[in-house]
Amino acid sequence: MALTALFLRSIVAVFMMTVLAQDGNSVARKEKEIFGSKFDPFFRTEQLIIRPTRNLPGGYHQFPYNNFIPFGPIFHLDLLNQALDLQNYIANMTVETEDGETVRLQDICFQPKTNVCAVESLFQYFQNNKTRLNKCISVMGYDCDDEPSYDFNAYDYHDHVLDCTSSPTSDDNWKLKESCLSAYGGPIMPDMVLDGFDGKAYQNATTLIITFVVNNHKDTTKLKKAMAWETAFIEYMKGYTKDPKNGNLTISFSAERAIQGERDRETPSVTDITI
Repeated sequence: MALTALFLRSIVAVFMMTVLAQDGNSVARKEKEIFGSKFDPFFRTEQLIIRPTRNLPGGYHQFPYNNFIPFGPIFHLDLLNQALDLQNYIANMTVETEDGETVRLQDICFQPKTNVCAVESLFQYFQNNKTRLNKCISVMGYDCDDEPSYDFNAYDYHDHVLDCTSSPTSDDNWKLKESCLSAYGGPIMPDMVLDGFDGKAYQNATTLIITFVVNNHKDTTKLKKAMAWETAFIEYMKGYTKDPKNGNLTISFSAERAIQGERDRETPSVTDITI
């Protein structure tokens, strides 16, 4: 039951993005509004769609057979580190409401586990931890940076991505000795956090999808903190995407405010998104 609930929450996040692109008078939009009037409203979703600017495929030689496994262009380690830095900055940024209250994502997010926000992301296979993302284990079990001269690299993030996309519920990946479960304790379905691949070849993905799941309320007076955070999120992403030093990533972004008819026309967050 718990796994099903987590999976359905992921589907809801994608559905919300689909509605985002709909015309205000569309059937989908009206059905969503009717649902929201009868039941608790859908979660608010803030989303990043991240692609490499240069389409350079990658890959690695898999231990122990040394066979080459191709990976999509988003899986270069420098790009993954940059995207994780961005995700973690957004998750921890502090903003201020009009009333002077301080707000962080943790104050407004949906928390399946106490004090841990639900963020749907590839990086949850590493519990959003850069040390784990960059982890490399030698044949003899040493950290690759400390391995003896007669030892050599065996396992790294490539192996972990292959294993976790194949078995998202694994709690003990023996290669890196790390869990595939998210920081909030649930599995991450690869179809919800990756795009641009065929079939189940998730390693060929060209795109990362990062979704921040935020609580919603019928009573709009309870949404001041979320609205303030979303405004800051949009403004930060405008600046981030315009900064030349971030030009190696092409990023589309959206916030729930757009669904409510408060879309900022200057942001590319909706027009660039295809679900």
